Amino acid sequence: MIFSCLTLGCKTNQTETDALAAVLTAKGHIRTDWGRPAQALIINTCSVTAVSDRKSRGAVNKARREYPDAVIAVHGCMAQGMEAKPPNIDVLGGTGDRTGFVEEIERAVGLRGESAVSVPGGRNAVFRARTRAFLKIQDGCSNACAYCIIPGLRGGSRSTPFDEAARGAEAFAREGAREIVLTG
Repeated sequence: MIFSCLTLGCKTNQTETDALAAVLTAKGHIRTDWGRPAQALIINTCSVTAVSDRKSRGAVNKARREYPDAVIAVHGCMAQGMEAKPPNIDVLGGTGDRTGFVEEIERAVGLRGESAVSVPGGRNAVFRARTRAFLKIQDGCSNACAYCIIPGLRGGSRSTPFDEAARGAEAFAREGAREIVLTG
């Protein structure tokens, strides 16, 4: 399967998109740049404000218009807050269960059939030759800002265990990262 990812919102979302792409590429799927033909278009949404929701919905609608035969898979904070899957979305996932989300994408692409898609310059690397890598060490939020619904969508603040974060940093260093930004 050839897939493409669009990330809206924060650095945590970028980290989660990279982790999702890592799962897909480890299974032999090929990542291409956003805007190129792909069998699955994965959109990591943001919902921190009404403007973020509007941008996320706009990205989904544009993807559906431009690539009507592609599987549109949406995850992230806006998806977490949805009570039902809209008709323009094929696969809906929240902010957890990355493996289950990938399996649903594979199933949806399989149901549509493996159509031939020409993708020049497809990329398999998750790190994608950046000198800066983003390492998620915290998820959720325990603040109660009046404008933000993230605590309700992602839950309270939770830290990544130190040993797990250290292994992640070591993996990025092996891949050539010269700078690691801790996100959450």
